[in-house]
Amino acid sequence: MLAYSYKRYISSGVNALLYARTATHEYAYWVRNNKEIQILIDNKLVGTLLKDGGLYDERKRMIAKINLTQPELAPVVVREREVASLVKTEVKKDNVLSPRAFQFVKSDITEEEEKIFLALATLELVQRSVPKK
Repeated sequence: MLAYSYKRYISSGVNALLYARTATHEYAYWVRNNKEIQILIDNKLVGTLLKDGGLYDERKRMIAKINLTQPELAPVVVREREVASLVKTEVKKDNVLSPRAFQFVKSDITEEEEKIFLALATLELVQRSVPKK
């Protein structure tokens, strides 16, 4: 289960804060001028997500990537290992059943990989549900 709060602020670009919490972890996101998103997990800065889908640490090394160019699935790679994929199917309002959010989650995923994957997945799923304007 995941609970979240999303707040957009008035500016020339998109500036917003997203806070999400599970039973075990807290995720915070600062969307800055539609150029980058800083991601914190349990009050620790993990990195900055750029437009290319790459999550970079403070030394500018890529630690994860979400590939949104695929038509149906968005593979998520953490530290050069594909750990899971997000389903890109839009949820229709008249559907009683919703499709799965994730596909192909590795059975041997580490705790660090899981936290980073869930951080990227949460952001992507919430961004799909909020108005674009």
